[in-house]
Amino acid sequence: MNIAKLIKFLIISCLLTSCANVSYYIGSVPSMTAEPKFNPNETYSYYDDDVSNMLEFGKFELMVSPYNTIQTDGHFELFFIPVEQHGSAQGSVGRTPFKISVSVKGQVDTTKFLPFKATLNGGLKVNEVKWRDPEPSCVYSYTDWSALKLDTVHIVKDRLRNQQEKCMKPGWVEYLLVFEATTPDPTSKFSLELFFQDIESNQTIRKNIFFNAAKFISTQTH
Repeated sequence: MNIAKLIKFLIISCLLTSCANVSYYIGSVPSMTAEPKFNPNETYSYYDDDVSNMLEFGKFELMVSPYNTIQTDGHFELFFIPVEQHGSAQGSVGRTPFKISVSVKGQVDTTKFLPFKATLNGGLKVNEVKWRDPEPSCVYSYTDWSALKLDTVHIVKDRLRNQQEKCMKPGWVEYLLVFEATTPDPTSKFSLELFFQDIESNQTIRKNIFFNAAKFISTQTH
């Protein structure tokens, strides 16, 4: 086989299945218990239910994602053999402020979300809250954040809203909680307290969320 044919063969093979960017991360996973329910020594994909950032309750659901993921390693591989090392990246860890994304959806007209009552580690009050209500779109883009006025309360959107749209997850509205705190390393344990209100009974609903570190792998094939 001459050089030209060999190169052509390598390119075709790479395009089929054998070229990939492989990255390893450590991230904080939310749960309702102080101790993790997943195996901290195992490496997961972001699609594994054991390390999902989604929490389900009776009348509403949450997706909670802290902005403190660290890339620990990575490489480009050809025919499953690493050929180029990428190295690590700390992201926002060690910087101020600390941001946590909270997406909410639920039964229509049953629950209010009180984002300005959120506290970090049992005492630090949220400094700023932004929100965005994604519009159905097949273009890969993000809706701009809008700042909320102090003490704004939102009724949780219907989980069935936009369910016929093919290009977005139905129902979710996303909030960005901003704390004047140093962004923690994901190997550090921390907690978030969120507050809601039942519309019918007017009772306050308090949810304590605990974060533990999990290891992830992400593979993008080319």
